[in-house]
Amino acid sequence: APIYRFGEAERILGRALEGRDAVVLGKVGLRWESPGEHGDVLFRSGDRVVRKDGRPAGVRADVERSLTDLRREALDLCQVHHPDVHTPIADTLGELLRLRDEGKIREIGVCNFDEAQLDEARAAMGDVPLVSHQFEYSLLAPQGRAVAQASHQRGLASLVYSPLRRGVLAGRASSVRRLASMDPRQRHPAFARENATRIDAAVRAGLRPVARKHSVRPAQVALAWLLADKAVGSVIVC
Repeated sequence: APIYRFGEAERILGRALEGRDAVVLGKVGLRWESPGEHGDVLFRSGDRVVRKDGRPAGVRADVERSLTDLRREALDLCQVHHPDVHTPIADTLGELLRLRDEGKIREIGVCNFDEAQLDEARAAMGDVPLVSHQFEYSLLAPQGRAVAQASHQRGLASLVYSPLRRGVLAGRASSVRRLASMDPRQRHPAFARENATRIDAAVRAGLRPVARKHSVRPAQVALAWLLADKAVGSVIVC
């Protein structure tokens, strides 16, 4: 997505993928450059304020920026990064449908939608299927199970992010002292000292014994727990 390192991640990926076959998934709908105060603030990074912005012009700009930086002719899947409650879902998805008609994206999905928003999105798509829903789900975010079920019931592929809770379920919560100054995990609750201590204890008591029994790592146990849920299509390991 353009938001990752404010474009730098896609430029690096574009150079790495040039001339190679790959399925490329992108996301749209976060703004840090546009004037004004449209959209709810998602986070701040230095002097940048990142807002949820699903307005059609921004969605188109995101797709076209991604295609340029990734050096691709089309995104195989394009998802709305977060719902923008100040823009009708039909407006956001309507622009993605136009981009699909132009051959710039092939499939359309959403991220972090609740059930009502999923139903609204599916209705806005008309005869074109909404294919995916991306959301957080892990041993430390078990509420994702209900989201996975709701998505599965609607025929959507579930893409799970943060299955390792940014590394803490791999036994790395205690590494908070070694995080670089620009590492966004410094702001994540799981890496707060008191939480990291509790998570480390839970990993030692729960994950490590299972991992030893099967001669695998704690991270593999955490991923296997998710993949055993038949409503989960795939996990984005982070």
